[in-house]
Amino acid sequence: MSSDRDTGESTGRELTEEASSPSSGLLSGLALRTLLLSLLLVGVTLGAILLALQAFGQYRATIAELDQQQNRGLATAHLLLQQTEGLVSSSSLLLLASTHFQRREAMFEIADRAEWVGRLVNQLAALRGESSRFDDILAVRQQLMANVAAMQGLVQQRIDLRAALSGDSPPSRASLEQLADVEMQLAAIIRDNRLLSRNLGISVGYHVTAMREQVQGTIDDLNADIARLETLLKASAVAVILAVLLLLGFIQFGVVRRLRRLQASLSHPHPLPEHIEVRGGDEVAHMGAAIRRYVHSINLNEQRILEMNRELNFLATHDSLTRLHNRHYFEQALKVHGEAPQDSTLCVALMDIDHFKAINDNFGHDAGDRVLQHIARMIRQELPDEVLVARYGGEEFALLARDVPLRALQRGLDVLRREIAATAIEVGPERLSVTVSIGLAQQQPGCSLASTVKEADERLYQAKDAGRNRLVAHSPRPSGNEVSL
Repeated sequence: MSSDRDTGESTGRELTEEASSPSSGLLSGLALRTLLLSLLLVGVTLGAILLALQAFGQYRATIAELDQQQNRGLATAHLLLQQTEGLVSSSSLLLLASTHFQRREAMFEIADRAEWVGRLVNQLAALRGESSRFDDILAVRQQLMANVAAMQGLVQQRIDLRAALSGDSPPSRASLEQLADVEMQLAAIIRDNRLLSRNLGISVGYHVTAMREQVQGTIDDLNADIARLETLLKASAVAVILAVLLLLGFIQFGVVRRLRRLQASLSHPHPLPEHIEVRGGDEVAHMGAAIRRYVHSINLNEQRILEMNRELNFLATHDSLTRLHNRHYFEQALKVHGEAPQDSTLCVALMDIDHFKAINDNFGHDAGDRVLQHIARMIRQELPDEVLVARYGGEEFALLARDVPLRALQRGLDVLRREIAATAIEVGPERLSVTVSIGLAQQQPGCSLASTVKEADERLYQAKDAGRNRLVAHSPRPSGNEVSL
């Protein structure tokens, strides 16, 4: 029992050492691989999220740029066209002025539109960042302003000539010619202004077209970037799926499947250490190795227990010194045979070592034990296996023979008696010669085995009284009951 407890304690220490060993730390084996796969999954997922955020951010930035620059540029260009056309229209109002008040009113409007044209040109140049491309617009504006100034002088002169002609009666030819000349100059300026207005519209239209092309280019670049980011997002989604599948596959095949194999191995009624799978160097492998050692220890303990049970069963039915059956087993055998139908011949013999007490007294109990062992060996060697032999008492042996004729058993026992007497037993430096006395009886019809044992015991005492070293048998023949050899 102490050995079993020591084995259990050693197994517990092995399991504890296994659990506390560096190889089963938090950053090794399955834990490390699971951590790496989890970090890979988190990294790929964060990368996909960052790509999506970058795409949305770029989209918002591009939309803001289109709103702040391109749309404002287009609006400014349209306003510039409107103000330029208004400048030409105001020139027509100046041409129609018949009084100096109307002339001055038209000049105020022309100056205001000219200022707006200059301001819008500067805004458009700032938005586009290409001020040199607006020199032609500024030149046309300056030419228009110069023409407006010339028109102002001619209109003033025309108003004065008309006022003078209205006072003269009749008007002089020179005044009429001068008025006609002023009208011709005004007409030339009007034609020039129209040409300048058309050129200004063409210049502004160029910039509007350029800005529209720029807006379209920005949109195309945005679509290309979105398509590229969409491809990256798809690749990231595939990477996330692969990482998830890799993690699930690792958990399924690297952990769950191996644990199921361990469970299947342990579910066997009598698992063997070689059935426990131990592969790799991770926690599952360490657990398998610990379980294998534990199963090995259990099997060893079970073998020890079985051996102890066999030994206990043997000791329960055998004599520990002579290795023969003991008296309890012999009596149980008598009980079994006594309850069975009497359809066979049963013989009982009792054998006692002569002067055994003197051997113990003179040579010691060790010598007596050797004598007992020696005689037990000779009994087993000389008698057939079907004869049950037991140590019945201290120096007394009992024999039970079934289906063995009395005469054959009697001859065999007598031969055994003679050989025991003729064989010397070494006891240290001494050599002892011992003899035995034997009583033999056969079960009679209607008699119990207990009475047969009693009969054999009486014949044993008769052998002792007759001088020992002899066999006395009870004969079933009517002519006599005793035979002494």
